[in-house]
Amino acid sequence: MTTDWRCRHGSRSSCIKGCSWIMGNGLKFNIFIGRNSQENDVMKPFSYMNADMFAAYVMCTTQDKDAVRLTLEQIDVIRRMCTEYPELEKHSVLILSKMACLISVEGGHSIDSSIPVLRMFYQLGVRSVTLTHNCNTPWAETSSGYYPNFYSKRQNNSLTDFGKAVVDEMNRLGMLIDLSHTSWATAHAVLQRSRAPVIFSHSSSYTVCNHSRNVPDNLLQMLKENGGLIMVNFHSAFIACKQEASISLVADHFDYLRRVVGAESIGIGGDYDGATGFPPGLEDVSKYPALICELLRRNWTVEELARVLRLNFLRVFDSVEKVRNSLLKTPSKNTPPCCRGGALSPSLSPLSWALLLLTLLHPYSSTVISG
Repeated sequence: MTTDWRCRHGSRSSCIKGCSWIMGNGLKFNIFIGRNSQENDVMKPFSYMNADMFAAYVMCTTQDKDAVRLTLEQIDVIRRMCTEYPELEKHSVLILSKMACLISVEGGHSIDSSIPVLRMFYQLGVRSVTLTHNCNTPWAETSSGYYPNFYSKRQNNSLTDFGKAVVDEMNRLGMLIDLSHTSWATAHAVLQRSRAPVIFSHSSSYTVCNHSRNVPDNLLQMLKENGGLIMVNFHSAFIACKQEASISLVADHFDYLRRVVGAESIGIGGDYDGATGFPPGLEDVSKYPALICELLRRNWTVEELARVLRLNFLRVFDSVEKVRNSLLKTPSKNTPPCCRGGALSPSLSPLSWALLLLTLLHPYSSTVISG
């Protein structure tokens, strides 16, 4: 309790030390404190983390071209990193002595409108897919206007029949459906369709900051009923709707979301190495204790913070796998709209298919990176 008092009333430096103690002991987290300077520089930013979602991301300009091949190369980089660095653990987020590696594909254009590719990504260890990035796909809509020429001439079609098949297959496989970057209409359609909890992996509250990447209250209510998770993005433009933000403003998002959906529906999705421009004092994951201190000052309980930092994500991950287990006897989608008659997807080149098969035949492909 002495440490808790320092966290609420002490200086910033003592506060961070105090919160680190609470995170490391009171919440039963094995947080690595005081890593020495001789350790590998690559791992230093992860000092306060036990798991990281590594995004396999390729630009929207690869859509209908070489998105599959480039995504496979991203997955290969992540797998090699998680295999070759002893600090990383590629099997389970329940092991506390290492940092767990989870792979997400950020952008549905990476599957090239092919459910077989989605299944093969799962076999390679992908456990989450963001349905869109900053461009529409043929089957789902983005919240962004950055690439207006991708599949924009359609109405009332925020999630096509093929998009619904993607949602169904992700439920069947046990993959997290990520709605960050999707339009509100697409998010609404997915929340109505999905049998499993979904996540907004890096989005904040639209009421606090009215940016299109953030989530409005009506979707938050649907998310709560779904049992899913909104993971707060720390990018200044999504926190303050301008380029200057603060830890206090980030905490405002947490406070508001707690009032609307409860602490059990909130997580952390900083978006580091995905965006530029973060609040001073919250520039990387090693600064998380400063945010935790601010929330403690605002009368968040240790139990609530335990949920935000770890337990909520584990609950959602477990629920997704329970839905998968309930669907074990459900047949896979063998004839998706793009591949009727057993033909290859027209937009997926023979080279991409060959690379996909070769990747699966690689010796390390038999070890699935799972959660």
